[in-house]
Amino acid sequence: DNGLFSPILLISSPEENGEVVEEGQELTQEGSDQFLALSYELASLYEEADEGEKALALFEEIKEFDSKYRDVKKKAKVLKKGLK
Repeated sequence: DNGLFSPILLISSPEENGEVVEEGQELTQEGSDQFLALSYELASLYEEADEGEKALALFEEIKEFDSKYRDVKKKAKVLKKGLK
């Protein structure tokens, strides 16, 4: 356990999950580990909700800060291909 509290597990709807993650993202320093983690979670929520353009924009933003962050390159590539 890394000691981080995950509000995503406590909320039922994808819309509410996204709102909570967006609020958390706004409270973190851009480019920080927390910012990247929350951005990735938000992009994943968008992806699950078939909001490919929003997800892609966030994955691309994450890549600008850290191109080796998790599987962000792969996610962006797959989304780009799917949006064509």
